[in-house]
Amino acid sequence: KLVTLAKLYRVSPQRFLDLIDLDGRGGVSGAEKPLKVLEAEADGAFRMGDYAAAHTCLEKALCRPLDALRQGNLRNRKAICLWKLGKLSWARDEFETVLSLRDLNEDLKWRSYSNLSGVFRQMGNIEMSRTAALQALRIAKDLKNDPDRGITLNTLGNLYHDLYELRDRKNNGLLKQAIDAYEE
Repeated sequence: KLVTLAKLYRVSPQRFLDLIDLDGRGGVSGAEKPLKVLEAEADGAFRMGDYAAAHTCLEKALCRPLDALRQGNLRNRKAICLWKLGKLSWARDEFETVLSLRDLNEDLKWRSYSNLSGVFRQMGNIEMSRTAALQALRIAKDLKNDPDRGITLNTLGNLYHDLYELRDRKNNGLLKQAIDAYEE
């Protein structure tokens, strides 16, 4: 019956079941709690590894009117919870939603591209992961943020190495790109 409903609403059965799973965590009505309380509860749940509870708190917080930067930060955290829960396509969609918001600061853009790269890598889409990582690297370079740049270069090195391994070790140029990224 659930699969039939999913088809009726033109949603993949897995996404439909994920929605039921997440919805069973308490709905999205959070009017009774202040925003700071919801954020603190989300942080606490996240630290305890209860990503579904953190997701629920963030969903409740996102029901409020928020400026773009606050909404972007909350959505980025929500996307991370979805990623940790293994809901990769939802996490990807949420990171892409963050990146479509206006008035984001460059740090949030870097975090979203960096996380999006990780989601694509876990989904097995190395090329899209590399594209997102290159965007993150551009932002880190523009900000002259060496720690973020280093993290992104390490990610790119890993991705080039993944591509080298996936292509039966026939493309030494990929291995050189990996080594160059690690060295930089």
